[in-house]
Amino acid sequence: MWKCNFIYGNPCSRRRKEQWRAITANNDNKEEPQLFIGDFNDILSQEEKIGLHPKPKARHKGRKIHMVQCQLVLDINQVQRTEKSFKFETFWIDYDECENTVRKGWDKENIQGCVWKGITSRMENCKEELKKWSKRTFKRADKEIQKLKKELKKLQDSKLTQEKQEKIQRIKKNIAALWKQEEKFWEQRARLKWLKWGDNNTSLFHTTTIQ
Repeated sequence: MWKCNFIYGNPCSRRRKEQWRAITANNDNKEEPQLFIGDFNDILSQEEKIGLHPKPKARHKGRKIHMVQCQLVLDINQVQRTEKSFKFETFWIDYDECENTVRKGWDKENIQGCVWKGITSRMENCKEELKKWSKRTFKRADKEIQKLKKELKKLQDSKLTQEKQEKIQRIKKNIAALWKQEEKFWEQRARLKWLKWGDNNTSLFHTTTIQ
């Protein structure tokens, strides 16, 4: 028997000291082997530090915790792939098919009995229909833009005809639509990150602003 403790080190160094003290205080079972693993948000030496600000010299060492720096492979059982969490993409609502896809999922089955179970089942159906529709309809915008740009340059470098000019206009229109899709895609993810961490993590806000 042994215990595995998954740790996420507090991003704030002052709070991290409190965290180590709490771990030390709670680690009172000397007979049971324990493993502490995860992102400790810390380093052992200044040489590992990347960035402008030097690592603070003061360190707190737990009486019952010994830190070892080495490569470690922990293999208990085969890990199965977990399904990605579902995200409703903002750019989907720019397409008429989105509403029809949601309606199709919502009306897929008429569940009798528990109202809440019926709602959750309908929501799951909507998610599945949206995922299938998205996979069928949309390609990766960044790759598709590069592909269309190459095609556009090839047409522009060739002898222009009326047919080619019309094709150029179609390609430009498609690139503009893909740029809009890509912009909304990243805007949504930036907002999700900000809503989750922004107000509680000044360093994240600072880094995000620089980037």
